Amino acid sequence: MKIPGLRQLPSRYAMRWTVGVLMLIAALAQVIGLWKVDLIDRLDQIIYDKRLILTPAKLDKRIVIVTVDEKSLAEVGRWPWGRNVTAKLVNRLFEHYQIKTLSFDVMFSEPDTSSGYATLATLVKREFKDFPGADQKLLALKPTLDYDSQLAKAFEKRPVVLGYFLSDKLQKGQAPAPAFTEASLNGSPVAAYVAQAYEANLAQLQTAAPSGGFFN
Repeated sequence: MKIPGLRQLPSRYAMRWTVGVLMLIAALAQVIGLWKVDLIDRLDQIIYDKRLILTPAKLDKRIVIVTVDEKSLAEVGRWPWGRNVTAKLVNRLFEHYQIKTLSFDVMFSEPDTSSGYATLATLVKREFKDFPGADQKLLALKPTLDYDSQLAKAFEKRPVVLGYFLSDKLQKGQAPAPAFTEASLNGSPVAAYVAQAYEANLAQLQTAAPSGGFFN
């Protein structure tokens, strides 16, 4: 290999230069996507994991994780908790602790029937349909027994972010409103993950929450 302006390198250095240049070209091709080698990707992931382990953790005091631990389960009861309990937690976080934003890493994709309200509603429509005033009694009980409505009310007009995940299976729940539309891109191409379906929260809850984010 001849480099203008420099003397001819000894053969042992020329080989090193050649190997180094070839490795550099291969690395660049890997980075820009022209050439993919699974082994390189795997090594990159291992190095990344090791770097995270060796990097000292920095505590961000603005962020607090509210976790369901053994003490919580002992005091409140087994998981999942009724949504009335979650509603009380949401209210306390915003009203007492004055949090700025609340994000959930759990989904509420199924109705909460733990209060027995749905069973009572069915009884009133069928077995007790001829009892005078049964409908009014059921309506009076709804605020205390409709746990999904209690949680939705706790979300209203508050910066709450619910979670959902993308999949290729049966679609379920209601996705949050999009952050932007295709028209917002003005024709600019964007690399985005494409999924055929998603599993999200109950429409009642997602409508009450202003935002959402996917777990994938």
